[in-house]
Amino acid sequence: LESLNGGMAGYLLSKDALKQAMDALQAAATDSSLPVYEIDEQLSVLSGRIDAKLFDELTNLISEFKNLSSGSQARFPAEKVVAMLSDQADAIQDASERAAFVALTTPLTEAA
Repeated sequence: LESLNGGMAGYLLSKDALKQAMDALQAAATDSSLPVYEIDEQLSVLSGRIDAKLFDELTNLISEFKNLSSGSQARFPAEKVVAMLSDQADAIQDASERAAFVALTTPLTEAA
């Protein structure tokens, strides 16, 4: 990625360096574990800020997927994360609390 940034900044890149950088970028972008780590990163900042039961359920879902998918190309059930967040938002009666929850969890929803 640094090589690509350098090339885009105007520095000369050899064809080999460009190919290596593009191959590394393609490998990272097509890695099936990328969504898991993106969601895990967004979830980590929500500890103590969302319902503990929901946080535990999301954490367990991520942990189970990491354990089951090691070495495989399994697809992470991101739609389940979105559904869990949506269900929690629907269960909040107070409109201002619901809006705060949605705002707080938007980065997590977008990562999913």
